[in-house]
Amino acid sequence: MVDLSFSGGGDGSGMIRRANYDGSLHLHWPGRLPQPRLEGAKAVYPEVLDGVDLVLIATAEG
Repeated sequence: MVDLSFSGGGDGSGMIRRANYDGSLHLHWPGRLPQPRLEGAKAVYPEVLDGVDLVLIATAEG
């Protein structure tokens, strides 16, 4: 089993949090994240850099 969550936006800490039986992993973004737009299993953070959207995708494997 995998426990996975994406940030709702903000200071960039906890952009991705993933945990399983072996431990956990936390990834951060070096700046502010806008509130994501949800598209099914995708979280789209618009314009994290000029002209660049950040897309995170949740899968069964995390």
